[in-house]
Amino acid sequence: MSYILGGFLMPHAPILIEDIGKGEEKKSQKTVESMNKIGEDIKKLKPETIVIITPHGNFFRDALSINFNKKLQGNFHQFGNSSIKINVDNDIKLAEKISSLAEEMEIQTYPFSIQDSDRYNINQELDHGAAVPLYFINKAYEDFKFVHINYALFSGEKLYEFGKIIKQAVNLLGINTVIIASGDLSHRLTRDSYSGYSPKGEKFDKLLLDYIKEKNFKKIVKFDKNLSEEAGECGLRSVQTMLGTFHGEKVETEVYSYEGPFGVGYGCARISVLNDEDEFVKLAKKSIEYFMEKGEKLDLPENLAENDFYNKKAGAFVSLKKDGDLRGCIGTIFPVKDSLGKEIIENAVSAAFRDPRFYPVKKDELEEIEYSVDVLEKPVKVKDINELDPKLYGVIVTKGSRKGVLLPNLEGVDTVEKQLDIVLRKAGISKEENYTLEKFKVIRHK
Repeated sequence: MSYILGGFLMPHAPILIEDIGKGEEKKSQKTVESMNKIGEDIKKLKPETIVIITPHGNFFRDALSINFNKKLQGNFHQFGNSSIKINVDNDIKLAEKISSLAEEMEIQTYPFSIQDSDRYNINQELDHGAAVPLYFINKAYEDFKFVHINYALFSGEKLYEFGKIIKQAVNLLGINTVIIASGDLSHRLTRDSYSGYSPKGEKFDKLLLDYIKEKNFKKIVKFDKNLSEEAGECGLRSVQTMLGTFHGEKVETEVYSYEGPFGVGYGCARISVLNDEDEFVKLAKKSIEYFMEKGEKLDLPENLAENDFYNKKAGAFVSLKKDGDLRGCIGTIFPVKDSLGKEIIENAVSAAFRDPRFYPVKKDELEEIEYSVDVLEKPVKVKDINELDPKLYGVIVTKGSRKGVLLPNLEGVDTVEKQLDIVLRKAGISKEENYTLEKFKVIRHK
């Protein structure tokens, strides 16, 4: 399960803020409207933490800088306004986890704090690349912590790998997070641009936004370096880093707006994670993660408790796999709880932490585990083994107090003979004994 809720491309020109633009911001009305929309979108997502990738903080060619100060502050005095102030709490745990994982992967970071003021001319305040997006976000939503990262002059591939590290850190800590790629596009769109003019500027902007629309992330990661340099942009590396945080996810994208009235391209876009996970699987995962964090079992969520299907009684098995191998499996043939939802919660926790064949699942394994939930129909007695089908039916064998259960449609179990051989060995029953044989169907959720 990924805790990355979504991501946004946001420009960072202070002139977009009314009290700084003093009317000039109206020339970029589409952008202002999109920035306000992004703030509302983030309010709906309700992230616990927002991570921003900026080009204008403490910059090092060979290391990503990460702010470790507990309180993060910024203002716009250098842009003629000292009254607007930005104050956010740093998510120190996430910042530290990102830095430590990057070190393990040999990606250089420079964590800095107030103690480093005299080193490398470190600026402790938030740069405008962070402050402008935060200004628009704070208009709609303020209940979040923040992580402030400045990209380095790494290749697109390396920045993408760093984005994957951000995702891993977020998932290990279980923090609902939004990613912001702060960046303007080409600074050379017109002949009166302060960076000069290049016909490549418009081409760069169009290509990048088209790639976002098309979800062609590979093209963005491997973007033509000569074209981006000629365009004089500052947002590409922020986007390349953000894309890494969506590695392995199904996403949808949307470009909200694009304009360049001051000779600089302003693009606003979003990336949304498509969460098509089965509700049964989500409940099993949430149960394990909750128990790992709190040391107690999850109460059945109200929205599920109201669902008739979750309130019916049925046996259920929860299975965990890692790298294709079984990592835990516990279940009940007949219900022992008063609802199926509670059955899943109980068996999920048992599969992760109480299966005697495996050591308990650790937090750093969660991202690698695949889950399945099998809901059992009522078993029926088998009079003739010709009634069996290992793809369609699971089997139960019983002799006195000895009992064995095998789920249907298991990899490598493709004959009735093999199915019976395995389940009898599990139960400690020999083929010659007079045992009871039952079959059952399951509804499998993966």
